Amino acid sequence: MEPSLGNYIIHEFVQQRSYTLSTEIIVRAVEKANTEDSEYLYAARSIRQEGSCFYLMVSELDSCKTALIICSEKQEELRFLGMVRDHDLFYLQVAELSWHNTQILHEVFPFTKPVSLKDRRTTFGCGDRLGLASIGHIQAIAQYPDVYPVLAQQSMRELHLTGRTYQDVVTDVSFQVFQEGFTRGYGADGDHLKTLEDIDSALDAHMPMITLDLSDQMHPEAAQWSAEELEKRFHKLSLDAITFVMELFYHRQWNIGGQQYSFSREEIYRCTLIYLDAIHYTRDVEQHIRMRRGDQYDLEISIDETSTPTLPLHHLFIAVALQSEGVAFSSLAPRFIGEFQKGVDYRGNLEDFTIQFDQHAAIAEYFASYKLSIHSGSDKYSVFGIIGARTGMHLHVKTSGTSWLEALRVVATENSPLYRQIHAKALAFFPTASTYYHVSCDLKQVVPIDHVEQEDYAEYLNSDDSRQLVHITYGGILADTELRAELFRTLYRYTDVLNHYECTNIEKHLTSLYGI
Repeated sequence: MEPSLGNYIIHEFVQQRSYTLSTEIIVRAVEKANTEDSEYLYAARSIRQEGSCFYLMVSELDSCKTALIICSEKQEELRFLGMVRDHDLFYLQVAELSWHNTQILHEVFPFTKPVSLKDRRTTFGCGDRLGLASIGHIQAIAQYPDVYPVLAQQSMRELHLTGRTYQDVVTDVSFQVFQEGFTRGYGADGDHLKTLEDIDSALDAHMPMITLDLSDQMHPEAAQWSAEELEKRFHKLSLDAITFVMELFYHRQWNIGGQQYSFSREEIYRCTLIYLDAIHYTRDVEQHIRMRRGDQYDLEISIDETSTPTLPLHHLFIAVALQSEGVAFSSLAPRFIGEFQKGVDYRGNLEDFTIQFDQHAAIAEYFASYKLSIHSGSDKYSVFGIIGARTGMHLHVKTSGTSWLEALRVVATENSPLYRQIHAKALAFFPTASTYYHVSCDLKQVVPIDHVEQEDYAEYLNSDDSRQLVHITYGGILADTELRAELFRTLYRYTDVLNHYECTNIEKHLTSLYGI
């Protein structure tokens, strides 16, 4: 990348008869460059001064690359790695968005580094599989001063399917935070991680939030065992384990939200056999994270990857046991009654959902030390008002693929030939993708694209079946190098459209949660 900004800065030097860099000179040069140079797009809002250096972001549209530009009168103050040009009156450096430069950015502009949000009442996870959506997310959340975004959020599955790393994810977000000047603070989440190796890869990338997926440590089959089987297996546990749970739960009562909770012997046996291994594993993981990050971390407990809803009594068992073990966790994600499928609204009985959600919210409020977390929280408009009201917005909502869908909306409206190709790839990859995600998409209900007018392609993203089709097949689409390259070229060319769609999407989520 070799932007021509330097020529415009020199022109402004001459025009103003000045020999000192100033914000006015940089702004005027950027305005002129954006007007006359179609190859590069300079982000005027990103212009910042630190010491004698001026910083701004630039995108090269044809190559789909973004870089940080630094202008300085002193070469020794150029701290980033990148090409440096001597323009006689000043130096101009082009710094690529590498992990090395990201760490320098965090030092120079600390607001660009992700932070722990455990003390924030309302947090909102904005997953972004392409590394381009955070500007739109920031523009939406900036309107809600009490909401703190988790802008960097990816699971290991998403990293594998997109060909990214945690360092890539944090790099993309950090520079977009810089570009927008978002100084409120944001989080970064290693989502649905199971092993210490994967957790360390997220921590190494400065991600303070870990969502611990306990599905491998839980034993849900115990829910179906008879009373005799439960008792037999329970008494095979160690004396320490038996003593631990009996002292915590036997002959104890909790009055929470006007409801009495207590555990029979059988229910103590059942919960212990389902959850105790997971509780001990969580304790060990939390100690490991604390050793790495001190007290600056957010640990989320995920128990939603099960085939049956989490009973409120079981939620209470987990919270009490974790608290007794001294585990500091900032949020907990139960499996709620009904269906929280990817990319579509809630499916289930709203009255039943409200009754059980009230109990989960009351238990979380009773402990007052963690937020209730809503997984697959995108697009659940029919229950957002219930969720927001019942928790008093003391919650974490996790979205992900909805941002990918908004990127495809840009393609549908601005590059219809590419959208047809993406649709065909999605149909071909669906059998593989459906092994990764639980969705109810019925391909028979997806209207053949040849029967749809080009101007109506975006309607595919408003229909549940076709929406889920493209939602979960992102891995196959991005693995096609030609499709991937054309997709990024389109999104770079229509950045303003992308930002608008992403912003509008998150605004819709937040207004629904607040009941506006």
